[in-house]
Amino acid sequence: MVLHKDFRYKPIDYPIDAATHPAHYLMHKYWARKPHNIINAYIEYFTKPGDLVLDPFMGSGVTIIEALKLNRRALGVDINPVAHFITESTVRPVSLDALKDNFNLLKEKAASIINRLYTTNCIYCGRNAHAISYHWLNGQPVEVKYCCNCYSQRKAIIKKFSFKDNEILESINRNYFTFIKDYNLWIPTIELPKNNQINAPGYGVTDLFTRRNLLALGLLLKAIEKYVDISVKDIMRFVFSSALVQGSKMIMHSKGQGPGWKVMGFWIPHNGASQELNVWHYFSNKFKRIYRGKKETNTLIKSGNYLLLQQSAANLPQIEDNSVDYVFTDPPYGASVPYLEMSSLWAAWLGFTLNYREEIVVSKNETYNKSLDNYKIMLLAAFKEIYNKMKPGAYMSLTFHNRDLRIWKILLYCLREAGFELINVVHQPQAKLSSSQGLYHQKRITGDFILNFIKPLRRHIFMPAAKINLEKTVVNKTRELIKKQGGATTDLVYQELIPLFVNSGALDEEENIQKDLEQILSKYFEQVKEEQTSNRGKKLEVYKWQERH
Repeated sequence: MVLHKDFRYKPIDYPIDAATHPAHYLMHKYWARKPHNIINAYIEYFTKPGDLVLDPFMGSGVTIIEALKLNRRALGVDINPVAHFITESTVRPVSLDALKDNFNLLKEKAASIINRLYTTNCIYCGRNAHAISYHWLNGQPVEVKYCCNCYSQRKAIIKKFSFKDNEILESINRNYFTFIKDYNLWIPTIELPKNNQINAPGYGVTDLFTRRNLLALGLLLKAIEKYVDISVKDIMRFVFSSALVQGSKMIMHSKGQGPGWKVMGFWIPHNGASQELNVWHYFSNKFKRIYRGKKETNTLIKSGNYLLLQQSAANLPQIEDNSVDYVFTDPPYGASVPYLEMSSLWAAWLGFTLNYREEIVVSKNETYNKSLDNYKIMLLAAFKEIYNKMKPGAYMSLTFHNRDLRIWKILLYCLREAGFELINVVHQPQAKLSSSQGLYHQKRITGDFILNFIKPLRRHIFMPAAKINLEKTVVNKTRELIKKQGGATTDLVYQELIPLFVNSGALDEEENIQKDLEQILSKYFEQVKEEQTSNRGKKLEVYKWQERH
């Protein structure tokens, strides 16, 4: 691509190997977190120390964190209070001694009360012990995992769920409301957004937890509010929030794997294997992880020159016009991830209010008008405001991932209407391919596209390239890939075609965006299943397009 004379230098035009996240990015779950070293490389390339870096859709704050590490000034904006809470908790320095002392105080005041809920008896010595977890199958507990001092040569003991274990469970369920009243506990009872995209068919928050774990979480949250010093209270609430899902019913039981939330959305395995985990035990584990993460950020982040705003990116009066040196952002991908709705569980327990009306998203939730047209209007307003805040000649790097050509059209339209000029598109491969992604490789694309834009010194009229025949282009490009690679995955086809479509203006044509690329591929090619080995040694089923015989 020929660069306009206004451009100061050529932007990055190559993929960067993604590094694994260090401890401070493993403190709290968040969706679509981008590799930190890639963002760091872009910030270092496009800016110098002291420059102002903006992320108007900051999510869990990777851009903010990496900008501060590089001694840049940082501005982060997100309408999601959970995202704001995670970012603030990550970048804010904390006294590690105070954090450890307050955890020990919390352990002294709350651990024994919480652990009583998980009392079991040891099959070797007969004494009381504390369960670490319960294995549930088809809605019933069947096994107990626990530790006992009499059997210290093994980390844990597994036994059958006994009559006595059942008596304790029935007592907890029977006296649940009395327990709440006697201990004056607060348990959130709000309903989750009704949206099959997040697997929430009318669930309330309490539906996602056993009564035992609701009581344990209520006791823990009350103890944090009552005993923890104000200087570290927010960080301890951050630990609580990080451990929240592991106290839920959404933890699948998988042999040979640790407990984890493996399905996107609020999915409860009613007819499958799940685990009920000891809230205090896993809160303690999360504390150790967050302690390590805060130890890192205390060392890596020396600058406190940042501002985090919890609001819409469409109106930023706190930021001066023409003041931002660089933007790196990951805007909402249409309907791919409903961030606010997915955050509703954490927001409920933390007492946050979610502003669904101002969220830029395409959602099946019928309560709000979150159509494609609404997405387009709100995204355009945000990019116009971002454009106004940037210095003339400043760059914006934007990551995007979507298989829906209609969403790509809206994105490019909004950026052009706001005044941005596209410089180049780089495909950034995903760091690792999981076994589930391999299995469904026929249906999904991996990695991200990084699009580099500039706020030109003078606005220019967009001149689309000559018309292209989309169907013919898809077929020809796929045949090239098949010849070169011996077969082409859907993922690889998208990687080749999206930059072509973006640069050519092909997505401006209505007839093109209504076409489904997979339908075109199926018309001319057939998919063949192959078995490959992942970088972790697991067998993957990969689907490749081949010429029809």
